[in-house]
Amino acid sequence: MSDETNDKITVGNITNSQNIAIGRNAKVIVYPEYRPEAVYNLPPPNPHFVGRIAQLEAIATNFASPANPQVVMQAIAGLGGVGKTQLALAYAHTCRDQYDMLWLLRASDTPTLDNELRLLGVTLKIVTEEETEAEAIRAKVLSHLSSSKKRWLLLYDNVDELTPRELRPYLPGGGHVLITSRRAAAHWKKFGQTLALDTFSAVEATAFWQERKLPDAPELEELADELGFLPLAMEQAAAFMQMQQLPATEYLSWFREARDSLWAEEDAPTDYPKTVATTWQIGFDHAKKRKGAAELLNLCCFLDPDGIPLDLIKRVTDVETLQTMPLREVVADERQLRLALTALRDYSLLQVEDGTLTLHRLVQTVARDRMGSKRARAWVEVAVDLLANVYFYDHYDIDTWETNAKLIPHLTTITDFAVKFNCETPNSAYLNNVTGYYIEIRGNYAAALPFYKNALNLREKLFGQNHPDTATSLNNLGLLLQNMGNLAIAQSYFERAIIIYEKTLGTNHHDTAISLNNLGLLMQTMGELTTAQQHFERARTICEKTLEYDDPIIISILNNLGTLLHETGELSAARSHFERVIKICEKTLGPSHPNTATSLNNLGLLLQDLSEFKAAHPLFERALSIREKVLGTNHPDTATSLNNLGLLLQAMGELSAAYQFYKRAFEIRKRVLGSNHLDTANSLNNLGFLLQAKGNLTDAQPYFERSLAVYEKTIGPDNPRTATPLLNLGVLLQDIGDLSTAQSYFERAVAIYKKHYGLNHPDTAHSISNLAILTYHKREYTKSARLMRQALAIREKRLGPDHPDTVGSRESLVVIEAKIAS
Repeated sequence: MSDETNDKITVGNITNSQNIAIGRNAKVIVYPEYRPEAVYNLPPPNPHFVGRIAQLEAIATNFASPANPQVVMQAIAGLGGVGKTQLALAYAHTCRDQYDMLWLLRASDTPTLDNELRLLGVTLKIVTEEETEAEAIRAKVLSHLSSSKKRWLLLYDNVDELTPRELRPYLPGGGHVLITSRRAAAHWKKFGQTLALDTFSAVEATAFWQERKLPDAPELEELADELGFLPLAMEQAAAFMQMQQLPATEYLSWFREARDSLWAEEDAPTDYPKTVATTWQIGFDHAKKRKGAAELLNLCCFLDPDGIPLDLIKRVTDVETLQTMPLREVVADERQLRLALTALRDYSLLQVEDGTLTLHRLVQTVARDRMGSKRARAWVEVAVDLLANVYFYDHYDIDTWETNAKLIPHLTTITDFAVKFNCETPNSAYLNNVTGYYIEIRGNYAAALPFYKNALNLREKLFGQNHPDTATSLNNLGLLLQNMGNLAIAQSYFERAIIIYEKTLGTNHHDTAISLNNLGLLMQTMGELTTAQQHFERARTICEKTLEYDDPIIISILNNLGTLLHETGELSAARSHFERVIKICEKTLGPSHPNTATSLNNLGLLLQDLSEFKAAHPLFERALSIREKVLGTNHPDTATSLNNLGLLLQAMGELSAAYQFYKRAFEIRKRVLGSNHLDTANSLNNLGFLLQAKGNLTDAQPYFERSLAVYEKTIGPDNPRTATPLLNLGVLLQDIGDLSTAQSYFERAVAIYKKHYGLNHPDTAHSISNLAILTYHKREYTKSARLMRQALAIREKRLGPDHPDTVGSRESLVVIEAKIAS
């Protein structure tokens, strides 16, 4: 007997070039010699420079392209520490045999740049040591360069404080100019080509670690990710690990636990004046000069760094905790908001594209560190309140899914910060609860658990043990634990929730009904069918008094009653429930809602039990299509549909096709739910059943044994669901020839079904029929006939005289009686 999977709807409260001597796969750049007459002041090449091949080729192509002869100036723009200067120097060194002069100019401000031009003039012997008038010297040097017939390259490094307009008077013509700047690439477009430099790729990061001769370790990949693939941060880390002979595992641990003290011990690289902790200070100071910019950065520091919706930021006008802060006023004014964003974008502290903001995670980290714990906690509370106001996910309304899915990374980020900064507020509890609910609905139960636990702990602390919100968290945590297979603990949560709801909201409140429904589901899983039905009926009575007939909660309860009636053999009543649920679901939730798929699935199972295979098949296929599209191909509910299609195909004799569906379902369940979950055991049982049907008896046995072990451990040896793997293992042992052991399994199954379902249930008849066939093989013909008559009587009464199972019992009885007569 295959193990069917009914779905129960649970209720919760509830995204022409110059040549560079390097191949694409080379690890180290080969640098040519300077021209004999060359004038240069470049520092030596960085021995650890790796990657950036596409960027080097782009710079060379842009300077040499015949299509752009006017392109004599390029700018490399990007975040501080991203490696702009190293890229510019790498280009200069790779092409130094093609220039008569290569000169690096420090260009942090006009006095520094004037002095740099004076030193160049002295070197070129067009300025004397005695000359001091900056403007005259500048004019002399720029004029000489512009009229020179020699090929030259000037590197204007760290043009951060100077605007493009302020830099223009310092630029000559007639040669190549390469600028590095933290100012956004957009600032330099009028000057020529711009290259927005990003952090390392994962491949470049790996090459960097290898170049630094650090021992290969998986933790290096984690460390690169933790450092946001920022070259400066990776250089600091590599130097520190080498100096201290520290393995990557230990460095990563120190970084996560005591970053401040670790950074305090690290020195700036020899070719870079600052550490990660200080490199963005210019940008931070610049932001403070623009109203609201610093506050905007502060807020973004507590959200996920990738893809912060600008529309989310605009909703800070609704946050009461921001009443006295400039940000609220700035966000309400489109012009002021644009200026604040520009102030941050100017120094590459963030990027704005397609309506979203993106920051580097270490920019966030450094900015948070500079706040101090008190200010940081205040901004955590602002972010919590903002998301609590904006987030609205309704499982029943698909229109809310995509919009709110984009907020989930921000919810998971801010809930972590809320724990770290002890932000224990009702909104923090709410965000933990809704985040857990969203993740659970997506089938990632283990990931949802800590959020639900946080929500419960906060609500018990804030509101007490007997508050309705506490009951909501108990209810949702109970549902999750049930889905994870922790049935006993789940029961205690549901029972506590019901007591609280009845005491605070009353016995006829729909929240009370929700917990009754969920406890009913649990009781059904545990085989307590009478108790389960009582809970379902009571929940339905309450909801029919307090809610509209087509409310999703009522739909859920009707569906669950249908699954119970199906399990107890009341097939006609169950069918009417499922058909009613489908009509309401399609009308109120839509034809592509997961709950519609659930009701389609359940009706399909019922029709299969009635041997109406052609009618069941399109229902299963439609349910699977909905779930793959809406929930994804790796969701537990998708696995349920795959499993049930396998059941149907096996019943129709299409064993190879059935095996593929069973296998996909098993792989999903094992990966998502684990090896000891009932649904995974269900798949093991069905794979064993299929192997048995194909005659692979030895291969089938361990599947049945593993399945039975999970059932007995999870729901107990006396649960009616445990009888399914008992029967299947018994049939297999009978086919193998171990009749005595098989009989013991059959007798256990009969006893379980009689106890829970009574003498008139189809499953009781099925177990008795199996026992009758076994006693026939043991030549106990009289006993066999008695048992088969009993099974036949039940089937005629409950399934009808023409049902295949009834016909099978009748034919078997004829064979047995003929044997007795002979």
